[in-house]
Amino acid sequence: MRIPRLAALASAVLVLAGCSVQLRTAPAAVQVCDEALGSGRLVASAQSGLALADGSGRITPILWPFGYTARRDASGIALIGHKGEVLAKEGDFVEAAGGTGADGFFAVCDGTVRVVPPFG
Repeated sequence: MRIPRLAALASAVLVLAGCSVQLRTAPAAVQVCDEALGSGRLVASAQSGLALADGSGRITPILWPFGYTARRDASGIALIGHKGEVLAKEGDFVEAAGGTGADGFFAVCDGTVRVVPPFG
């Protein structure tokens, strides 16, 4: 009887482990933020968890605001704001204010992510 119970527990752990996505975020909230416009399709990224892809397929890694998270569900990865709200989902076209740092990551300003119609 113990083996089926252990197998069920192991399966549950694997499912739950697959639900979270490691999102690269700022180490603390910022008071001042650049106002350049970043836009593109929200895509999975090994570098930042979620990134933006432009019309040519070029990927821009993102430094998300402090407190943002991401989770995987049946429809893909959802970007979650610091208040727990779903801001966008993988595949959405989004715009956000921010600026590119020396590391090449586009640092998104808190409160500026919005889903927009596809470009092109």
